[in-house]
Order: sequence, then structure tokens, then C-alpha cells
Amino acid sequence: MEQLKKNREFIITYFNAISGNEKTRALSEQYTSDENLIAHIEFFEGAFPKYELFIEEIMAEGNKVLIQGRATGVNTGAFNGIPATGRKMDLPFAVRYTIEKAKIVDHWLIADQMLLLEQLGIMEPQTVEN
Repeated sequence: MEQLKKNREFIITYFNAISGNEKTRALSEQYTSDENLIAHIEFFEGAFPKYELFIEEIMAEGNKVLIQGRATGVNTGAFNGIPATGRKMDLPFAVRYTIEKAKIVDHWLIADQMLLLEQLGIMEPQTVEN
């Protein structure tokens, strides 16, 4: 039970450290050895500098921590080759981290990419017809 609490606290500390701050490789490497996660952070930091992260729900089991949260920021850098729009993102996501020896070693992430493209004005909002 103590390890579950430590894992939860580690992820909260990680979110607090990177949220709203410049996400350098050195900062990321303090918390993770997962190269895919580092690349993801660098990609989003380029498009949404100093984006913020908010935890809405957190669960821990074994060496895994699951977060339901939101990412917010302003698109002031290129995003997948699309020039900056200056628009805000408020993106819900779920991410599962695997923690070993006080480092994130693996992650799995899902986010609503269609919603993000709509928020950036790249796509028209989709409507459901009845």
C-alpha cells in the first residue's frame, strides 16, 4: 500500500514540475526514461509552449498510475506542419504510466485529437444528426 501512495505522489510531483513550465529534455529526464514520452512532451511543448496539465482523477495499481486529466495551452508554434493558430486548447486525456525505481519507464496515452483540431480551427466541429 505504501508503494501505491509513493507512485501517486511521484506522478503528482511530476505534473506539478512540468505544468506551466518550459519542458526541457533535462526536466523530462528527471522523471522519465521513456524516450517516446520525452518525444511527445517535446512535440507538444513546441506547439503549445508551457502548456498546463490538470489531474481530474488518479488511480494506482501495482507499479501503474492512471490519470484522467486536461491539458491547456495556446498554440503559438507549428503543429504537425500547420502554422500556429494562436487558439487555445483544452484537451481531455487519459494516460497510464508505468513506474520503476522512481522513473516513468512506459506510458500509454489517449486524447481526443478531433476535438483538438476543432479547437485549433483546422476542422469544422462535427455534429451528430438524429
